[in-house]
Amino acid sequence: MIGELDKSQTRGLLWATDQAKGSVITVDTQWGQVVLEMVHSSSSLKPVKTKDGTIRMKLSIKEDGYIEGNETDEQMSSPDHMAILTQLGREVIVSEVESALDQARSLNADIFGFGEAIRRDYPDNWEKLEENWGEAFSEIGLDIQVEITLHSTGALVRPVVPGGAK
Repeated sequence: MIGELDKSQTRGLLWATDQAKGSVITVDTQWGQVVLEMVHSSSSLKPVKTKDGTIRMKLSIKEDGYIEGNETDEQMSSPDHMAILTQLGREVIVSEVESALDQARSLNADIFGFGEAIRRDYPDNWEKLEENWGEAFSEIGLDIQVEITLHSTGALVRPVVPGGAK
């Protein structure tokens, strides 16, 4: 073993490798914390050749969930609040994936499977990269797209305590 990931980095790795089956994300809003439960998750990681011939990785993550907890004094099911929660959820996911990738690069460990994906989709490029993969891995760009669909029905959108947690 050459190193380890912390809890959020592990979750970032699970999202990136399509192994996240469900998760709970706590987001900080201007009104307080809201807990989002993601009940369906899928992701795909694909190498993409750019116009200049270099390869970048494209990670697409789709999440489907609802509001699990509301520690604010706001009703979070309004369209404006749902849009804010969706954006904050995206930011958490992107941050955790990027943190996991930074840790993997610091350990020179391709735990995301970039090399295998490049070998499979671009075998000619892989032949050139394979010999110096440790160096090439640290320079491969990652573009992350996160799509979150939040459903408020049946979920906790009103504060537990009238007036919010104070």
